[in-house]
Amino acid sequence: MAATAVRNPRPHGFPPDKRLRKQGEFTKAYTQGRLWSQPSLRLRVVPNQLQVSRFGFVASKHLGGAVVRNRFKRRMREIVRLAGIRAGFDIVVIARPPAALSSYQVLREELYGLLRRARLLDTQEPAASQAPLR
Repeated sequence: MAATAVRNPRPHGFPPDKRLRKQGEFTKAYTQGRLWSQPSLRLRVVPNQLQVSRFGFVASKHLGGAVVRNRFKRRMREIVRLAGIRAGFDIVVIARPPAALSSYQVLREELYGLLRRARLLDTQEPAASQAPLR
């Protein structure tokens, strides 16, 4: 029997090795990480000694129902996927209540502003991308 190559069903998805999953990883970012804030977002950053930066997204029930929280997280994953982020950091993006009503473009500009302030962008001006029609 011939071995078949495993295809990635989501070639443009957000890979598991770039995600924070365990509670301890989030706790470390909250307790030891630096904090930057914008009206709709907060950013917590801590070095991780890895060859990749990992992201976690927090959307509490204060943001809204499941649809609103999941939309926020999908938008954040896509913004991060398209951004050039320096390796070696654990980054937690926390939604504040105004994020529920913010457009993709507003969230993108606020996140890029936070990433610039934290000096996490590979380039100072990220490439412009087309916003999804949501």
